[in-house]
Amino acid sequence: MRLVILSLLSGLTLSCSQSAPEPIVDISLDPIWRISGFENPESALFVAETGFLYVSNVAGEGGAVDGNGYISRLTLDGEIDTLRWATSGLSAPKGLAYANGQIFVTDITDIVAIDLDTGEIGMRFPAPGAGFLNDAIAGEDGRIYASDSATQRIYVLEDNGVSVWAEDDLLSAANGMWLENDRMLLITMNDRLVAIDRSSRDISVLAEGVGDGDGIAPDGYGGYLANEWPGQTYRITPTGEVTVLDDARADEAYTNDFTIVGDIVYTPHFNSGEVSASRILPVD
Repeated sequence: MRLVILSLLSGLTLSCSQSAPEPIVDISLDPIWRISGFENPESALFVAETGFLYVSNVAGEGGAVDGNGYISRLTLDGEIDTLRWATSGLSAPKGLAYANGQIFVTDITDIVAIDLDTGEIGMRFPAPGAGFLNDAIAGEDGRIYASDSATQRIYVLEDNGVSVWAEDDLLSAANGMWLENDRMLLITMNDRLVAIDRSSRDISVLAEGVGDGDGIAPDGYGGYLANEWPGQTYRITPTGEVTVLDDARADEAYTNDFTIVGDIVYTPHFNSGEVSASRILPVD
């Protein structure tokens, strides 16, 4: 079924320090495929160097230190290449990032490095005081950032050590991140999207009305695609207007941290153990 824009939720104007937004094109999402066989998949990452998607499987409770977690590798066409590509030493892997020939994954209170060629677990980097590391993203300089949903912090891994990069009440229930030239966008599970200046670390609220936010990324048509894990997918404009693209909460499959490759959105579904792909299409 074709998923179209349904309704306007809310809006909030960005600060005047931002440049004028480019013309924005309305979009819809057109489902392509949906595959099953995963165990509580939480995040998806595309690595151009290999041409594969990587999906983290919590395989249990998100905070359980049980050794059950693993990373799957699949093709962009929806074929599972290796279900248990990286296994040993992971309990509840979530956010994924790629830098310097390694995949980095958050695992409750650690950031874990995985060899891209072998899938072997390498070094573990504890985040001091962390409670529930969630999303991960790599900077252009190789730094790895990780959101902590339990402590209103964002951590950074650099020089083989992890430290607090930002901490504020506005980062409460921090989840998905996206890096731009001068700022980081962060969607929270407290109904807000915020921007963090990468130099000053000043924080501003860009939009509200995103519920239990999970993922955020540019949609290629002048806005941002976002979702919340209970099942809603949103479109957010540069001026903070939020619309619902799809509401799948009744399915109880969940929509978790997605990745966009070209015009295709790849989304893990935690409850149903599935990964789906949808094409972003302009609406005339």
